[in-house]
Amino acid sequence: VILIQRAAARNGYISTSARNVGKRTSRLSINIAELIIDYCIDEVNSTKTNFDRWILGKETSEGKDPGVVNLIAAFKDRNLDQNALYFWQESFGDQSEVTAERFYRRINEYFLNINMPLSVTQLEAILLIIGHLISDPDKGKPKERIVRFTRFAQFVKRFGPFERKMIDNATETMLISIVDSPCDTTAREKSTYTLAMVPWYHGRIKEEDIKRLMKKNVGKFMVREPMDVTQSNRFTVEYSKQSKRPGEIGYKKKCLWFFSEMSPPQFGKFKFKDRNGQRRTGKNFKEILSEMVSHREPILPE
Repeated sequence: VILIQRAAARNGYISTSARNVGKRTSRLSINIAELIIDYCIDEVNSTKTNFDRWILGKETSEGKDPGVVNLIAAFKDRNLDQNALYFWQESFGDQSEVTAERFYRRINEYFLNINMPLSVTQLEAILLIIGHLISDPDKGKPKERIVRFTRFAQFVKRFGPFERKMIDNATETMLISIVDSPCDTTAREKSTYTLAMVPWYHGRIKEEDIKRLMKKNVGKFMVREPMDVTQSNRFTVEYSKQSKRPGEIGYKKKCLWFFSEMSPPQFGKFKFKDRNGQRRTGKNFKEILSEMVSHREPILPE
């Protein structure tokens, strides 16, 4: 609005009525475009200079702090979504972790400030996403959860770019809708939907717990985070089955890759191996997973 007002003032307009604009539409459009381009160039250069200065200061004064080292490495990684990185630095400075409550409040404010407020469904989804995908229990306060920058960056790499669509991508992949249907059949049209996490996701889980759950749930599957925390572009899919040898259990482990030819990565394409060991790609995550596990039942998280 400010840019349009400036352009109108440059053309001598008192108002932007249809009559006034109609006289010099083309010239006004050119002036608006020039103002927007000049403004954006100034903002980008200013932001880049500030970030370069911030990184240099952190490298020289606090380069030994593990959290700061991770932040610096992330800002130098051009494969990461720059909007997500700017959001974190503007919101939390050089903090490598924040409370889940603070993160939720800030991300909601961020989308409000850019005139892209989250819907009620998206707000419900982001609560589940924070609770299950990007936060960990606080060791000092067991009842509270914290969001680490590394988990946040991993999430954006998988489901980004960092915009409202990112929440929808994660919802489509990691959440399901549960129908809250009234018992009275005459009120069925008033049924509501509640979001919930998919039943097969176990997050980060210890190796001994994996083996225990596999033995306890023969023939079922789970999806977990890889042991290597740097592997943000894949899930590990595992299931157990009865071996041909009596009393023995066989184990199968596969990878489901979040795959993209774009840089930074864009959500919407996955890579996996089919039953014949052939590499394939697809766009529907849940259909691909169903094929990988041959319609086995999921192991429910404890």
